[in-house]
Amino acid sequence: MREKPADARGALSNTSAMDSGLYQLAISLPGRTLLTPGKLGTFGLAGGLYVYTGIARRNLRARLARHARKDKRLRWHVDYLLQYGIIKRVFIYSVETFTECELSLLILETLEGETPIPRFGASDCRCRGHLVKCPVGKGVREIEKAVSTIEGSYSVGPEDFK
Repeated sequence: MREKPADARGALSNTSAMDSGLYQLAISLPGRTLLTPGKLGTFGLAGGLYVYTGIARRNLRARLARHARKDKRLRWHVDYLLQYGIIKRVFIYSVETFTECELSLLILETLEGETPIPRFGASDCRCRGHLVKCPVGKGVREIEKAVSTIEGSYSVGPEDFK
């Protein structure tokens, strides 16, 4: 897993190079939280680390900057989680690499996680959901290790989008 690229071809400051992409947000939830993401219902989430998988078909940088802001209109399921959670790391992939569903499933299986909210982030597909709860003891390093072999992927901190 590479850190944010420094060259103009992949740098975050070059929005044309980052127009689209798959991304995963490693989100720390400090404690038990009741969450009502849109019309999915109300769920009790334990504190810990979660991985949300999303895609931006255009304007990836703007999407990630929006996720990093606390003050925003609640639009996507992940917006509801981010009211309480803290983004620890962002993983970025080419859209040619996987689908959202495949990438979420990869993390779910590799980390032996669970899907805490059925259909979370998956209103436009048929998979079980795009939110994975990491088991206790597995953190950002384990996520980085799980995705380190994906060519062209890299990770950045949330401060890169503010």
